[in-house]
Parts: sequence; structure tokens; C-alpha cells
Amino acid sequence: ENTAAALHYGMDRVVPTGETETVMFYNLGATSTQVSVVQYSSYTVKEAGKNKTVGAFEVKSKAWDETCGGTAFDDVIVNYLAGEFNKQWGKGDVKEV
Repeated sequence: ENTAAALHYGMDRVVPTGETETVMFYNLGATSTQVSVVQYSSYTVKEAGKNKTVGAFEVKSKAWDETCGGTAFDDVIVNYLAGEFNKQWGKGDVKEV
């Protein structure tokens, strides 16, 4: 899914020749998280005697974690918010998971 997002993002992207743009794509799934870092650039080629700018992208890095998905992420957020609530308002109905 990250590769599809990177392709779609770069379809009409015009990066000035000689410059690069680096973008991180992530997919926070129900049971896992994937991250890709992609670099976009462009270069000039001669075609039929005319200069033409051609876009390019390169996947610089990919990583995933099968133990850190949406459920684990939700648990961290709920525990953090419950702790903040309890700090401000004292122990109440908000409990850590």
C-alpha cells in the first residue's frame, strides 16, 4: 500500500531539476505498521532534439513491525490519555488498559 501511495503522490509531482524531495509514507494497520521513505527527483533528457524533464523516484528505506499495529497504538494513546486525565482530575472512571 505504501508503494501505491508513493506512485500516486508522485504521478503529477514536478521537482525542479537538481533538487530532491523526500517523503515518508506510513500505513498504520490493525496489526502491523509499515513505513517507506521515498525520494523524488527529476532530470533532463534530450528527446527529438528538445530537452524534456523526466521525473524519478527511489525508495530509500522500508520497514515494518508486526507487533505495533492499530490495536497496540490505540492502547498507548488510551493509557496516555487516561494517565493525563487521572493527573488532572484524580482517579475516576478512566482506567488504563
